[in-house]
Amino acid sequence: MTTRYGSLFQIADFAAPTAAQRLGRVHLGGGKAGGGYDEAWLQRLIASHPQALPIGEIEAYLEDAVPICLELATKAGPIDLLLVTPRGDIVVVECKLWRNPQARREVVGQIIDYAKELPRLTYEAFEAAIRKAEPAGGAERSQSLFHRASAHAEHIGEADFIDSVSRNLRRGRFLLLIVGDGIQEGVEQIADFLQQHAGMHFTLALVEVAIFHAPGGGFLVQPRVVARTQMIQRGVVAFDDGHLMLRPQAGPDAAKPGSGKAAAPVSISEERLFESLEAKLPSSATQLRQMVAALDDRGAAPRFTAAYVILQGHAAGRTLTLAKIGAADASVWLEDVVAQATAAGRRDLGLAYYQALAALVRDPATRSKKQDPTGSSGTAGLPLGDLLAQPAAWLAACDAYLRAMSDAFAVPA
Repeated sequence: MTTRYGSLFQIADFAAPTAAQRLGRVHLGGGKAGGGYDEAWLQRLIASHPQALPIGEIEAYLEDAVPICLELATKAGPIDLLLVTPRGDIVVVECKLWRNPQARREVVGQIIDYAKELPRLTYEAFEAAIRKAEPAGGAERSQSLFHRASAHAEHIGEADFIDSVSRNLRRGRFLLLIVGDGIQEGVEQIADFLQQHAGMHFTLALVEVAIFHAPGGGFLVQPRVVARTQMIQRGVVAFDDGHLMLRPQAGPDAAKPGSGKAAAPVSISEERLFESLEAKLPSSATQLRQMVAALDDRGAAPRFTAAYVILQGHAAGRTLTLAKIGAADASVWLEDVVAQATAAGRRDLGLAYYQALAALVRDPATRSKKQDPTGSSGTAGLPLGDLLAQPAAWLAACDAYLRAMSDAFAVPA
């Protein structure tokens, strides 16, 4: 079996060379020779312990996905495991033993077939199929999808959850995970091909899971993202008579015809965060994307977490935070900026940058309060709409802060 994992050791005493104990690897396989550790065992392991999936490393917005059911029936075959986030995002997991030649040839096409079938379902049909499947996570068959997904987390209202699931189904917006015990080079090449040519509306990732017997019982599980489609091409995938069709996305963030520049890629996490911002503050998504593009031209790409769009810049070879934008409240937070400036010995630069942005708040009474915050960081949340209304001034403040931090880093400590 091809694998990039070395042996795993437990070291009881670092000073004693004989104190290292090699942990036995659990080799997945069918029949008696496999010891019962087969695809079904791996499937149930993940269903019981979804933290074994590195979802947050692939799509941060989906990291709180909850196991919903096993063996979900579709016309293309049963889905091994379905997970859904409390916000209505969908994760499809297919477990395969990579020593199986048929699995290596067909698994990518198989999981895309599932992705092709799901958009045909209405929310009601999707939930009905879930009720017929084997429940995961101790759920009862009678429980609704909403209650299964939101049982252990803060969640949106049921109506908004149903709308979100329906929208993700309609768009074919899923995270597809192929999980095995030894990813083969051929499958990685297929994923690379999909990234270059597919232009699809989902993220596909290949996850290798190494499992070891733990001393005293139990298991140690080591997941690893081997390959993934880094981004989703901007566009909407239509499903027409069983065929995938890509319709390029129009709008200010799409590539201009004849520009020679490919449409900028976007992850599910980015897309979902911008949708949340747009719902909270109409027109903010387009304006913020223009801000992101301006900063990107300065060599700094944003980061996306489960709750924030984080704008970044570069100074003296370092990546610095410029703003943390909350998708839920459409506010701009600067405490991390002040913290990083303080760590560099120049808290004053972080506070000066904050004050420059606070001065952009349009309402005089609100501006006065923001310029004299009571928090220990010396900052307060600023209204995103006010800053986006003055993009040139915001960018000028960014540039001034980055120049000042570059000068600070250049001074010997």
